[in-house]
Amino acid sequence: MTVVSVEMPLPVTGGTELDDWPGGIKQKYATLKPMLNEIMKYLKFPSKAINEIKYLRDYGEEDAVGLWEFNDFQICCFPTADSIPYLQKLQRWADNSTTLILVNPQFFLNPLSKEESRKFVESISDCYLLSSLAMKGPGALPIRGLLYRKFPSPFQVLLK
Repeated sequence: MTVVSVEMPLPVTGGTELDDWPGGIKQKYATLKPMLNEIMKYLKFPSKAINEIKYLRDYGEEDAVGLWEFNDFQICCFPTADSIPYLQKLQRWADNSTTLILVNPQFFLNPLSKEESRKFVESISDCYLLSSLAMKGPGALPIRGLLYRKFPSPFQVLLK
């Protein structure tokens, strides 16, 4: 797999009654970065790469789109629909020699989105997913639970 998605729930830090994330995406980045450090250690990134704070091109800092590269791996956190063209230009992974890991992607596409963007998002494999479910069930009763997947296992749903 050349492009994979990792969706990790973030523990709420500094939340208020009105907003779990009053600091927005930058607060989420600060919460996610220590978790990314552990992933990078597992993938044998050098400590210099682990400790640096890097963003995708010019607009990455505004949207907290982080990007780290080492050997056969590229890790990008919080990629947005606006970052898709840049991610597509990264030629290192186009030849299947590098894996691009998208952590907690923020792709909100709609019917008016570019066809290339939709194809890119469809090509992403869900490698790891842990998500809370809060939805309406039969008769409008609330359903709560977890959605989980660790590749290559199938998706699992645990309902409360």
